[in-house]
Amino acid sequence: MTRITSIQRQKSIMDLIQTNGSVKMVDLAKQFNVSRETIRRDILSLSNTGKVKKLFGTVISENKFTIPTVNSRIATHRQEKEAIAKKAVSLLPEHCVLYIDAGSTALAFARELKQKSGYTILTNSFPVVNELNESKNKLIFIGGSVDNLTMATTGTQALDFINKIKLNVVILGTSGFLDHHGPTSNSLDDFQIKTKLIEDANIAMVLTDSSKANESALVEYADWNNIRYLITDAQLSKSALNEIQKKTDIIQVTTLKSN
Repeated sequence: MTRITSIQRQKSIMDLIQTNGSVKMVDLAKQFNVSRETIRRDILSLSNTGKVKKLFGTVISENKFTIPTVNSRIATHRQEKEAIAKKAVSLLPEHCVLYIDAGSTALAFARELKQKSGYTILTNSFPVVNELNESKNKLIFIGGSVDNLTMATTGTQALDFINKIKLNVVILGTSGFLDHHGPTSNSLDDFQIKTKLIEDANIAMVLTDSSKANESALVEYADWNNIRYLITDAQLSKSALNEIQKKTDIIQVTTLKSN
């Protein structure tokens, strides 16, 4: 068997990561028939060039799970997000206590809810606060460490507050759900918050356009069994629809684009 160079092996490792989303270091050692120490040096070399990141024995692309800013996402799939938001607002119990997640679809939801009154709204999102600040609803902002990319608070202070509350409804987004059994996040801090919110809420809704069915993310924050509604657009693939609706109710909305 012809031995390959470290450069060739590292290129093959990158190809595997791009194809599979992530690879385990122990599997790489077996596949290339080299020691774990050799693979560790390969990954260190790739990491030093900014190509990959190692997390708990698993290697992912450095660029795969970066988080675009809210401002860069808000205009993407705008019609779908507005239709999804309108439907979600229509499902709210009257004058309930709800939590609104950070993210562009959640922000579209907040803009729709702004026309309503009498709700108690909790959020960790600065854009949501700005949107609802002059509405006729009670608005509670959750403090904590500020994430400049998501424009939201996270950390121990935020989590401690969430541990003490009870919610009727929680409105959540997702970074994607390809190759997962539920919605996901690219942030471990965000994962902790979302997991606790679902425990504290009577109803959990995930709002997302169908493009997220083709995107993966770092960590799954819930199984679809724990989500009451997935609200998305009519372009969700049949395979994703058939798989997810075994576990939760899917509500699909139509837009002018999908008619």
